[in-house]
Amino acid sequence: LGLSLDSVSIVAATAPSPASAAGFTKFVDDYFDARFDFSPTEGTSAGLHQYDAKMPDRSRARIERRIAELKIELDRLMAFDRAALPFDDGIDAAALEGAIRSELLTLDVLRNWERNPMSYAGVTGGALNDLIKRDFAPASDRLVSVTARILAVPSICANAKANVKNPSKEFTTLA
Repeated sequence: LGLSLDSVSIVAATAPSPASAAGFTKFVDDYFDARFDFSPTEGTSAGLHQYDAKMPDRSRARIERRIAELKIELDRLMAFDRAALPFDDGIDAAALEGAIRSELLTLDVLRNWERNPMSYAGVTGGALNDLIKRDFAPASDRLVSVTARILAVPSICANAKANVKNPSKEFTTLA
């Protein structure tokens, strides 16, 4: 997806009316597109195999862009009149609000990406897990994706070195 702040703003400005069910459906699609763009391994886990060969970009610039995306997404979500949404959409809206606020807490307040090297070590191991364990495609096809992800591991490690400042001994030992 590769959204910039400008393109996120354009999406927000051209979205269907927040009062409509179609507007909420568009919001949900935009939210998951942006989420899986930031965390393609989650896309694979969700069964969306266009993400299989991609690794997350955990550079400071990308994380800061994700924080900005989340703030815009939260504003868009809060603009919906939940009482006007169908019952199931209202439940989904509450769940998505919790997910957005949780991710904002993690990225923007707790800033674990600056303090815990395990967040980087976990990405590398977890990125291969679903590709190896799940039999959703021929092994040779999954191996191509595994190889692409392994080739991206040095970038994840470089991001960890650049981003993590003064980690605790416990986090460092575990990583």
